[in-house]
Amino acid sequence: MTKSKLITNLANHYPSLLRKDVVKIIDIILSNIIEALRKDEFGSCELRNFGRFSLRVQNARLGRNPATGDKVNIPMKKKVHFKASSVLLKRLNEN
Repeated sequence: MTKSKLITNLANHYPSLLRKDVVKIIDIILSNIIEALRKDEFGSCELRNFGRFSLRVQNARLGRNPATGDKVNIPMKKKVHFKASSVLLKRLNEN
């Protein structure tokens, strides 16, 4: 599901909310998750009964350009990792 489809679904499910308000709500939630990941010392954001977003550090390494075979330095970077909660997994796997 894309962000636009999520907004459309929420706007249709809650007709009392204006579409522009739904867009603002989604943007606020996403920006707060991003800020929590950026600011938190351990880089994590947990949403109960949904899952946990956390940061993983990928260390700097020496890579290779597949076209030329030249060695390339790849800098350290952070990646987002998501772990689903047991409640979410249970609801996804029920028949």
